[in-house]
Amino acid sequence: AAKFFTGRCLEAVGQRLEARMTYEELIATPQDNPFLNNSRLSYALLLKDAQRTAEALKQIQVLAEQADDPEMKAQALVYSGLWQIELGQAAKAEANLKSALEMSSVARWRDVALLGLMQLGFNAEKYQEVLDLWTANAASFTPETRPQAMALVARAYGAVGKSDESFQTFDQISQLFPGSV
Repeated sequence: AAKFFTGRCLEAVGQRLEARMTYEELIATPQDNPFLNNSRLSYALLLKDAQRTAEALKQIQVLAEQADDPEMKAQALVYSGLWQIELGQAAKAEANLKSALEMSSVARWRDVALLGLMQLGFNAEKYQEVLDLWTANAASFTPETRPQAMALVARAYGAVGKSDESFQTFDQISQLFPGSV
C-alpha cells in the first residue's frame, strides 16, 4: 500500500518517471498484491503519456485479460481499442471496442468506445457507418466527447455529398461548444 500511494504522490507532484518506476516495481510483484491492477493501469497511462503507446498497449491488454473488476476491464478494453487505432490495428481495435460495449459495466466508457468506433469507420471511409452510429447513439455522448463525435459526423456528411448537413453540424458545434478544439 505504501509503495502504491508513493507512486500516486509522485504522479501528483509531477515526478512521472519516478512514479512509473514505482508502478513497474509493483507490477513485478504479483503475489498478494491488491494494488496490482491499479498499478498496471497507472503504469500504462504513464507509458502512453510518455509516447510509448506500444508498451502501454501491452500493459493495458494484460489488465483487460486479468482484471476482476468489470468496470476496470471495460476501461482497459476501451483504452486498448483506442491505442490500437493509433497504432493502425483497426481490426483488433474494433473487436476490443465492441467487446467493451457488450459489457454491462461499460456505462462510464460507452461514449468513448462509440467515438472510437466512429473514428474507425471514418478512417476506413465507411462514412454511412459513422452516420448510423451517431443516429443510433447521439444521446450517449457526453459534453467531453460530443464535439469530437459531431466533427466526425460533419466530415462524414461532407464525404457523402451532404454539404448542407455538414455545414449545419459544424455550425452546431461552434454554437454548442465554442471553446472546444
